Amino acid sequence: MRVRTCFHIVSALAIVGCTTHGESVPSMVQLLTDPAAFAGSEISVRGYLAAPIFNLALFLTQEHAALADHVSSIPVADSTPDGYLTNECAGHPAIVDGTLQKRGDAPFIVAASGRSLLYIISDVRRVLIYRDGQLEQCWPPESE
Repeated sequence: MRVRTCFHIVSALAIVGCTTHGESVPSMVQLLTDPAAFAGSEISVRGYLAAPIFNLALFLTQEHAALADHVSSIPVADSTPDGYLTNECAGHPAIVDGTLQKRGDAPFIVAASGRSLLYIISDVRRVLIYRDGQLEQCWPPESE
């Protein structure tokens, strides 16, 4: 049994902060505003998974993804075979479980955009997507 501790802020953005056995469950707002607080941590975060122009990212909302508003996103490393996350999981609201890592290749981005782009969700362990109103596991694919 997993024990989850949460605190809530009543707003349009819902839950802000939970912990499940050492795994952080931050909101997208927390990751976007203070990614350093979660650096190196295993996280589980909800957002809209998309690759609107180039790289895969978890966006605050579908509208942010449609506008390719990368300031409102956290990049997601797709190291799956044949880009499975990008090809099969993107384009849906999603919950991504992975590790938030500081990027070594992005210091030039900060001046033009947000701190969140200095970080990336890597070592993706699981992706759940909402499709047709149902939550389903997208990664890793379930055996048939």
